[in-house]
Amino acid sequence: MNAFGIVLQLRFHESFGTKQEAALSKIDHIMAKTNETLVIRRKRVSFQAWHRGTREMDFIFGGYADTHLDTMDNETLDQFEALMEVDDQTLYRWISGALDVPAEFATDIMATLQKMRFTQRDFV
Repeated sequence: MNAFGIVLQLRFHESFGTKQEAALSKIDHIMAKTNETLVIRRKRVSFQAWHRGTREMDFIFGGYADTHLDTMDNETLDQFEALMEVDDQTLYRWISGALDVPAEFATDIMATLQKMRFTQRDFV
């Protein structure tokens, strides 16, 4: 345990009369940290979506991220990050319909990206 954890633990015990109350407060702290991790992950994914390498994919993935990241859970974020691991040229061909999407990448996210209206800058 690092110094921050020890200080945090001491503060819990000082501010509560019983160990049970301190334990409940620790659980609340862990839950807050879990939510914070999701928030930080969303910010990281948003940055990566806007900085892919080609400007076209920046707009496609960045626009999608801006619209949908706030509602993504960890499982959906996993799917989105897996798509972002694919090179830009292949992704663009999948999204434009020039190539068939392999089964492992045929997710709701890919379907939404394929329906994107390039002129309206929004998603169906």
